[in-house]
Amino acid sequence: MAEATTKLSLARFRPDAKALVAGAQTLADERKHAEVTPLHLLFRAVDRDPGVAHVLRLAGVDPALLGSATEQRLAELPASGEEAYLSTRLLDLLERAEREAERDHVEQVGVEQLLNALSQEIGGPTGEVLEAAGIRPGSLREYVPSLKQVPRPMVRPASELTATPRDLVELARNGVLDPMIGRDVELR
Repeated sequence: MAEATTKLSLARFRPDAKALVAGAQTLADERKHAEVTPLHLLFRAVDRDPGVAHVLRLAGVDPALLGSATEQRLAELPASGEEAYLSTRLLDLLERAEREAERDHVEQVGVEQLLNALSQEIGGPTGEVLEAAGIRPGSLREYVPSLKQVPRPMVRPASELTATPRDLVELARNGVLDPMIGRDVELR
């Protein structure tokens, strides 16, 4: 019998949302956790995104307290010697974020949709941390639009980062580029 596998495609996710998911994966790997959970995503969002902290403050939540409560729950997760895989709860959260994007009539999932999907976590460690902080399903929705008011770290698409650089030496050899560097004595 073939084993069922779940494929995750972040093609519909904006670079900032992809970076947040990748940050959660990195956090789980650094701590040698067996799974990447919504708790990892929550911690990265609170820890690294000033826009998320702004939204939380507007909702009456102290980002530092939420971060420390999340950190405490992360410390309780079991360690594993293998690479972390995405938990079922995180996959469900990412699907909810895609539904949030459809609800918001946007083509790509952003941090806004991830934050709304996170606020819908009920049960489990993430839901308990959120509930203790006073965050209920949908309670961040009215504050999420303010994410746009906060300067956010710029994340470049991977295609820009892996673009082949121009070989200036080759261009100079072919006469396309004038090789002037290092010849200041001749040029004077």
